[in-house]
Amino acid sequence: MSGNRQEAKVWLREVLGEARASLGDAVSYQFTDLEHNLTLALEEAIDRRIKELDKQIGDIDRALAEDAATRKRKRAEFQGERDQIRAKLGPLDDALIKLRRGTAVAGAEGTDGG
Repeated sequence: MSGNRQEAKVWLREVLGEARASLGDAVSYQFTDLEHNLTLALEEAIDRRIKELDKQIGDIDRALAEDAATRKRKRAEFQGERDQIRAKLGPLDDALIKLRRGTAVAGAEGTDGG
C-alpha cells in the first residue's frame, strides 16, 4: 500500500506541476494580451486627444486671425473717419483764425480811435 501512496504522491506532484505550468502560461498569455489591448486603447485615446487639441488650436488660430482682420478693418474705418473729420475741421480752423484776426484788428482799431 505504501508503494501506491508513493506513486499517488508522485503522480499528484506531476499533475500539480503541469497544472501550475499550464496556469502560469495561461496567466502570462492573458497578461500579455491585456497589456497589448491596453496599449492599443491608450494609443487611440492619446490620438483622439491630440486631434481634439489640434482642432482647438486651429479654432483659436482662426479666431485670432479673424480678430486681427476685424481690428485692421476697424482701424482703417476709424482712420478714414478721422481723416474726414480733419478735412472738415481744416476750413473751420482757417475760418476761426480769420475771425480771431478780424476781431483783433477791429479791437485794435476801436482802441486807437477812442
